[in-house]
Amino acid sequence: MRWSSTPGLFALALAAAMPAHPADSKPFYFFNILPDRFAQYPSCDSPEAQDHICKTGESGEGAARVIFMELRPEKPTYLTSNIWVGVSPEGRPTWFYVRTGGLQAQYAALEYLQRTYGKPTHIERVAKQNAFGAQFQGIVANWTLPNGYSVDFEGIKDTVDEGEIKAVLPR
Repeated sequence: MRWSSTPGLFALALAAAMPAHPADSKPFYFFNILPDRFAQYPSCDSPEAQDHICKTGESGEGAARVIFMELRPEKPTYLTSNIWVGVSPEGRPTWFYVRTGGLQAQYAALEYLQRTYGKPTHIERVAKQNAFGAQFQGIVANWTLPNGYSVDFEGIKDTVDEGEIKAVLPR
Protein backbone atom coordinates (compact mmCIF):
# COMPACT_ATOMS: atom_id res chain seq x y z
CA MET A 1 0.00 0.00 0.00
CA ARG A 2 1.35 3.42 -0.92
CA TRP A 3 1.10 6.27 1.60
CA SER A 4 -0.05 9.71 0.59
CA SER A 5 0.04 13.08 2.31
CA THR A 6 -3.36 13.95 0.87
CA PRO A 7 -6.00 13.69 3.64
CA GLY A 8 -8.38 10.86 3.10
CA LEU A 9 -6.49 9.01 0.41
CA PHE A 10 -5.29 6.61 3.10
CA ALA A 11 -8.92 5.77 3.91
CA LEU A 12 -9.67 5.09 0.24
CA ALA A 13 -6.51 2.98 -0.08
CA LEU A 14 -7.56 1.14 3.07
CA ALA A 15 -10.92 0.37 1.48
CA ALA A 16 -9.23 -1.25 -1.49
CA ALA A 17 -6.99 -3.36 0.75
CA MET A 18 -9.69 -4.69 3.10
CA PRO A 19 -10.96 -8.26 2.76
CA ALA A 20 -14.48 -8.57 1.42
CA HIS A 21 -17.27 -8.76 3.99
CA PRO A 22 -15.89 -9.89 7.36
CA ALA A 23 -19.51 -9.72 8.49
CA ASP A 24 -20.30 -12.93 6.57
CA SER A 25 -19.79 -15.12 9.62
CA LYS A 26 -21.17 -12.90 12.39
CA PRO A 27 -24.60 -11.40 13.00
CA PHE A 28 -25.43 -8.04 11.47
CA TYR A 29 -25.34 -5.10 13.84
CA PHE A 30 -25.54 -1.34 13.43
CA PHE A 31 -23.33 0.50 15.94
CA ASN A 32 -23.74 -2.41 18.40
CA ILE A 33 -27.52 -2.56 17.95
CA LEU A 34 -28.50 -6.13 17.06
CA PRO A 35 -31.75 -6.32 15.05
CA ASP A 36 -32.49 -9.80 16.43
CA ARG A 37 -32.46 -8.42 19.98
CA PHE A 38 -34.19 -5.14 19.22
CA ALA A 39 -37.20 -5.74 21.48
CA GLN A 40 -34.89 -6.33 24.46
CA TYR A 41 -33.36 -2.84 24.56
CA PRO A 42 -34.73 -0.92 27.57
CA SER A 43 -36.15 2.58 27.70
CA CYS A 44 -33.49 5.16 28.62
CA ASP A 45 -35.64 6.10 31.64
CA SER A 46 -35.27 2.65 33.19
CA PRO A 47 -32.52 1.75 35.72
CA GLU A 48 -31.14 -1.09 33.55
CA ALA A 49 -30.30 1.40 30.77
CA GLN A 50 -27.57 3.17 32.74
CA ASP A 51 -24.58 2.20 30.59
CA HIS A 52 -26.34 0.39 27.76
CA ILE A 53 -27.95 1.11 24.44
CA CYS A 54 -31.50 2.26 25.10
CA LYS A 55 -34.64 3.65 23.49
CA THR A 56 -35.21 7.39 23.95
CA GLY A 57 -38.63 7.61 22.34
CA GLU A 58 -40.69 6.93 19.25
CA SER A 59 -42.82 8.58 16.63
CA GLY A 60 -45.53 7.44 14.24
CA GLU A 61 -47.37 4.15 14.10
CA GLY A 62 -47.86 1.11 11.89
CA ALA A 63 -45.45 1.03 8.94
CA ALA A 64 -44.32 4.62 9.71
CA ARG A 65 -43.14 3.89 13.26
CA VAL A 66 -39.66 5.17 14.15
CA ILE A 67 -37.81 4.45 17.41
CA PHE A 68 -34.94 6.65 18.59
CA MET A 69 -31.96 4.84 20.15
CA GLU A 70 -29.13 6.26 22.25
CA LEU A 71 -25.67 4.71 22.28
CA ARG A 72 -24.32 4.47 25.83
CA PRO A 73 -22.02 4.95 27.62
CA GLU A 74 -21.06 7.27 24.73
CA LYS A 75 -21.50 7.47 21.00
CA PRO A 76 -18.55 7.72 18.61
CA THR A 77 -17.39 11.32 18.06
CA TYR A 78 -18.12 11.17 14.32
CA LEU A 79 -21.85 10.65 14.97
CA THR A 80 -23.96 13.77 15.57
CA SER A 81 -27.33 12.22 16.35
CA ASN A 82 -28.90 9.29 18.05
CA ILE A 83 -29.87 6.38 15.83
CA TRP A 84 -33.31 6.28 14.22
CA VAL A 85 -34.81 2.85 13.60
CA GLY A 86 -37.72 2.20 11.24
CA VAL A 87 -39.90 -0.55 12.68
CA SER A 88 -42.42 -2.79 10.89
CA PRO A 89 -45.96 -3.21 12.31
CA GLU A 90 -44.70 -6.56 13.70
CA GLY A 91 -41.97 -4.75 15.69
CA ARG A 92 -39.03 -5.83 13.50
CA PRO A 93 -36.39 -3.22 12.52
CA THR A 94 -36.46 -2.50 8.78
CA TRP A 95 -33.87 0.28 8.57
CA PHE A 96 -31.34 2.22 10.67
CA TYR A 97 -30.28 5.84 10.14
CA VAL A 98 -27.71 8.09 11.81
CA ARG A 99 -26.16 11.46 10.98
CA THR A 100 -22.41 11.99 10.93
CA GLY A 101 -20.26 15.11 11.30
CA GLY A 102 -19.80 15.56 7.54
CA LEU A 103 -16.45 16.62 6.08
CA GLN A 104 -14.53 16.47 9.37
CA ALA A 105 -15.93 13.05 10.31
CA GLN A 106 -16.23 11.18 7.02
CA TYR A 107 -12.90 9.34 7.20
CA ALA A 108 -13.45 8.13 10.78
CA ALA A 109 -16.96 6.97 9.86
CA LEU A 110 -15.69 5.21 6.73
CA GLU A 111 -12.95 3.48 8.72
CA TYR A 112 -15.53 2.18 11.23
CA LEU A 113 -17.81 0.94 8.44
CA GLN A 114 -14.91 -0.86 6.72
CA ARG A 115 -13.86 -2.55 9.97
CA THR A 116 -17.46 -3.62 10.54
CA TYR A 117 -18.67 -4.59 7.04
CA GLY A 118 -15.45 -5.07 5.06
CA LYS A 119 -14.58 -3.69 1.66
CA PRO A 120 -17.40 -1.57 0.18
CA THR A 121 -19.25 -2.92 -2.84
CA HIS A 122 -18.86 0.57 -4.31
CA ILE A 123 -16.86 3.62 -3.20
CA GLU A 124 -16.23 6.94 -4.90
CA ARG A 125 -15.32 10.55 -4.28
CA VAL A 126 -17.93 13.12 -5.21
CA ALA A 127 -17.51 16.87 -5.57
CA LYS A 128 -19.68 18.95 -3.25
CA GLN A 129 -20.10 22.71 -3.18
CA ASN A 130 -21.42 24.93 -0.39
CA ALA A 131 -23.53 28.08 -0.76
CA PHE A 132 -20.37 30.21 -1.03
CA GLY A 133 -18.99 28.18 -3.93
CA ALA A 134 -16.27 26.37 -1.95
CA GLN A 135 -15.55 22.87 -3.28
CA PHE A 136 -15.17 19.78 -1.09
CA GLN A 137 -14.57 16.09 -1.73
CA GLY A 138 -17.14 13.79 -0.20
CA ILE A 139 -17.07 10.02 0.00
CA VAL A 140 -19.98 7.84 -1.06
CA ALA A 141 -19.79 4.13 -0.30
CA ASN A 142 -22.17 1.22 -0.04
CA TRP A 143 -22.07 -2.36 1.05
CA THR A 144 -24.35 -5.10 -0.22
CA LEU A 145 -23.87 -7.92 2.24
CA PRO A 146 -24.46 -11.61 1.48
CA ASN A 147 -27.19 -11.78 4.15
CA GLY A 148 -29.32 -9.30 2.15
CA TYR A 149 -28.52 -6.23 4.24
CA SER A 150 -27.30 -3.04 2.60
CA VAL A 151 -25.41 -0.15 4.16
CA ASP A 152 -25.09 3.26 2.48
CA PHE A 153 -22.70 6.02 3.54
CA GLU A 154 -22.62 9.58 2.28
CA GLY A 155 -19.78 11.53 3.89
CA ILE A 156 -21.17 14.98 3.01
CA LYS A 157 -24.85 15.78 2.47
CA ASP A 158 -26.34 19.21 1.68
CA THR A 159 -24.05 20.95 4.17
CA VAL A 160 -20.39 20.14 4.77
CA ASP A 161 -21.01 19.49 8.46
CA GLU A 162 -23.48 16.67 7.92
CA GLY A 163 -23.28 13.18 6.45
CA GLU A 164 -25.37 10.04 6.88
CA ILE A 165 -25.27 6.29 7.28
CA LYS A 166 -28.30 4.19 6.49
CA ALA A 167 -28.76 0.43 6.67
CA VAL A 168 -31.71 -1.40 5.12
CA LEU A 169 -32.59 -4.88 6.32
CA PRO A 170 -34.07 -7.59 4.10
CA ARG A 171 -37.80 -8.19 4.38
